[in-house]
Amino acid sequence: MAISQFTPTRLNVLRSEEAPGLCLVIMRRDESICFQGCILVAPILGSITIMNHTLRGPIPISYNIRFTDLLDENVTIPYYPLFSPSSDGLLKLEPDRWPTESELNARSSIKVTKDEKRIAIELLNQLMDTDDILLIIILREMAWCGVDGIERVAPSLYKNLFSGQVGQEVNADAEDLFRLRLFHPIFESTPGLFALSSTETWTGAINQFVAEAVQLASRSIPAISITYGQKNVGKSTFSRMLINALLNIFPKVAYVESDVGQSEFTPAGLVSLTVCESPLFGPSFTHLSQPYRSYFIGDTKPRDDPDYYLTCLNELVNVYRHEIAMERMGHMDEDTRSQGIVPLIFNAHGWTKGLGHDIFLEIIKFLNPTHIFQFHSPTNLYRNCPTIPTTSDIQHKDYLPKHILIDIPDSVSSSTRLTPHTRRTLNFLSYFYASNLLELNSPWWDYNNPLVYRVPWCLNWKKGLSKGVILINSDVSLSHLLYALNGSVVGLIGDAVVDKEAVVEVCDEDKEDRYNNEKINVTESVGAVSWNNCQKRIMPDRSISPSTNTLHILTPVSYTTLRKVTAIMKGSLELPVWAMLDHNSKSSTHLCGVPWERVPYLSLDPTGGVGHSPTSVRKNLMRRGQQKQQGSKRDA
Repeated sequence: MAISQFTPTRLNVLRSEEAPGLCLVIMRRDESICFQGCILVAPILGSITIMNHTLRGPIPISYNIRFTDLLDENVTIPYYPLFSPSSDGLLKLEPDRWPTESELNARSSIKVTKDEKRIAIELLNQLMDTDDILLIIILREMAWCGVDGIERVAPSLYKNLFSGQVGQEVNADAEDLFRLRLFHPIFESTPGLFALSSTETWTGAINQFVAEAVQLASRSIPAISITYGQKNVGKSTFSRMLINALLNIFPKVAYVESDVGQSEFTPAGLVSLTVCESPLFGPSFTHLSQPYRSYFIGDTKPRDDPDYYLTCLNELVNVYRHEIAMERMGHMDEDTRSQGIVPLIFNAHGWTKGLGHDIFLEIIKFLNPTHIFQFHSPTNLYRNCPTIPTTSDIQHKDYLPKHILIDIPDSVSSSTRLTPHTRRTLNFLSYFYASNLLELNSPWWDYNNPLVYRVPWCLNWKKGLSKGVILINSDVSLSHLLYALNGSVVGLIGDAVVDKEAVVEVCDEDKEDRYNNEKINVTESVGAVSWNNCQKRIMPDRSISPSTNTLHILTPVSYTTLRKVTAIMKGSLELPVWAMLDHNSKSSTHLCGVPWERVPYLSLDPTGGVGHSPTSVRKNLMRRGQQKQQGSKRDA
């Protein structure tokens, strides 16, 4: 349950007027704090395990606790950001029952400052009784990161995601003691809120994999796991816990995302390879990052072009094997060589029936995993996957992969409040509103200005896009190419592009078309892409300007990365309507000062012209024989 087993008092929640956004929390046995919101945590004494990753303070638990050791310049105490929105299982802070010796994990980029150390020592010196203390942590508010701004962008979807539930029981004394913005400890049972939990099979499987990954690393073999299961069974949560558990031992963990609908580190529509060096304490939209390598699939399912999908995944696995798996082996002796091994976690898609299962078996062949984690329910058989054959085709060198069944938690499907579609929208908005800097007191997300106010990048297609425009699974004539690109979600492609047959070549100089009564001339060109910052700080009439041969592109990607773009790829991804609205405006007559009848891409008119909406595919039609069979079943 999402209830804290902790009674805050002025003896276990210590504050200083010198640091209003900071407090020290002293915890003893059998105490825990379950919270909604976000917070920075730094352990000082003892250890705390969150989502299978252990954070250890620089001061070990002993009979003679010396808090002055914190002032040592060599003692670095990292902060770790924790994100606990109501859309997912809430995080819980509780001391380890058997804390280990001090072993500080200092891979976080945010550190406790010297002044904060001094303030902590002044507060800790007030403690009269240190018996039975298992954990002392610093909590620092992080409302400045701006993550709660998503509630304003799409209030009907993400209301009270971080700011607290309407009608939630609030302990006024506790709120006054902590006084940390966006940190809401839960002391009463609240409908819709549940604590993050895992089953015994999850814990056993994770511990087994970590132990065997260490054994394989001693033999210079990287452990490779694949997680397989239907949608909404907990694959993403399990994978995060697996990453965090491995990071207790290994400096780096590689992660391949093949679920194009529910991606972990990128927006939907991509398969990616990411190298993790820091633990993950929150759902996917809180830790989107630039992957090591990614390929644009352009859809939320791989069924339209499974060959291209498999080719991209195979390439990611090859990149892992040749560039990441044993990247530092040549610089280490035999005693430390295992530390250079980087294990791999492969998250499979949730399409487990028919062609989806066949795709999974093809992945198994080129992945050659050492472990297969399969979600299984002994009671709800409809949630289980088809049987995986144990043949020589999936043999890893001289042994078969270990096949481990793990339970499907009963709370996974019933407790989450977001649908797959709203989660994709959440990732999309988090990606486009993200800031490039991850610094203390600097916004990590900027939701103050809507996307329609943002100044786009301008790409001159005459001076760039040497590899043209790639349309995935679309049959668009050259004369309608710009119409297809207008207002769409595209992938910016660099040199590491997987070859596709569906490449729309740019036309010759003598070919012309009319776009809104303006002549355009799309020409093939050679050389670097021409990128410029658009100087017109007004909303463009359209995303394409034929008069200047310019594409207006809105992206959080840095200029250094943009200069490597050689092609644009378009799939079937749709732009969420929330990305096209002004969440700061209360007017119903205009958008950003532009009357509704002149707003591009949006219309209050329910009807439209040709191409105003995609043709839907009916999947519930039956043949006459099937209709008769269905009718006989109803009659029976």
